[in-house]
Amino acid sequence: MAPCFRPDQEVYNLQVTERDLESFEPNEWLNDTVISYFIREFIDAHSSTYNFDGQLFGSIFIAYKTNRRNMAKPHEAVRGITATFPYAKYTTILIPVCMDAHWSFVIMQNPVLAIDGLTPAMLHVDLLQYHDTGRIERALCGYFRKEALQKYNTKKITYKLKCHSTNPRQANSYDCGIFMLYFMREVNKAIVRTRGKLILPLSIANICSVPNTDRAHFKSGTLRMGYVKLFRNAQALQIKSK
Repeated sequence: MAPCFRPDQEVYNLQVTERDLESFEPNEWLNDTVISYFIREFIDAHSSTYNFDGQLFGSIFIAYKTNRRNMAKPHEAVRGITATFPYAKYTTILIPVCMDAHWSFVIMQNPVLAIDGLTPAMLHVDLLQYHDTGRIERALCGYFRKEALQKYNTKKITYKLKCHSTNPRQANSYDCGIFMLYFMREVNKAIVRTRGKLILPLSIANICSVPNTDRAHFKSGTLRMGYVKLFRNAQALQIKSK
């Protein structure tokens, strides 16, 4: 299984087609190809932060369900996707979550770098509060516990779990990917502004709330058009016809 963590020179291996870009049309649901490319190419992250693309959670969760929620076997099956991931480099990890035709995302404090005596947080941001946060926690945290144990001999880790909605919330069944990318970007901007010193559990509610002065301009249609423009203007983007 190909690693999710890739050297910079391989960033363009993901190809986007015209059919993929059609998912930016009004009332359409964003697919995992455009989600992953956007995260890799259009989100500027601080050196302390890593944003996984759309592959990671799906791979873990499918293995988790297939093996009857016993994490030992799923980790063995899919650990190749994080085989080259340098845990010691990143204090914060963002992971998009796709489940039941809905996108949300998770912010995890790196368990390997957790300070003794402090519990790392897992913050789940869901625009509809539709996803089962506990279900996501059991799969993701179970996977990273195995990673920490096998690679760093770290004892079993307990996460401080919290779910957050956004303000405004998603008002339909198809804008989840658009809003998820927007708020993932906002989280990264906040981390960059504070030079990696942001205390996310205390700040996430504010980051995920659009100021009242900007609400009138916060429209999914405007975001969709802006995102398509990013893709069209990306010099390195190789868009194939259908």
